[in-house]
Amino acid sequence: MTAAARSRLIASNTSGHTGVYLNRRNGRWVAQITFKGKTYYLGSYADKEETILARKRGEELHDDFLEWYYASHPKEGSIKSAEWQVADGHLQKI
Repeated sequence: MTAAARSRLIASNTSGHTGVYLNRRNGRWVAQITFKGKTYYLGSYADKEETILARKRGEELHDDFLEWYYASHPKEGSIKSAEWQVADGHLQKI
């Protein structure tokens, strides 16, 4: 389960989805995701449902990245990191 799926929506969220909002200046929906305090832009779309799908794709990529990141950058005292390789454009455990 992603961190975004576990968290609750803030009271001011009007889209009903974390990381999706309506840009009031141009009337387009925007998807974004945040990691370690930095927000990454996933695109702007005319259709809200397309924006939600972009955010979900971003979460899937983010989850793969998080697995790799925490395996490659273990904190002291944590479990040994797994070995990773990129094959066919995808991260895979060896």
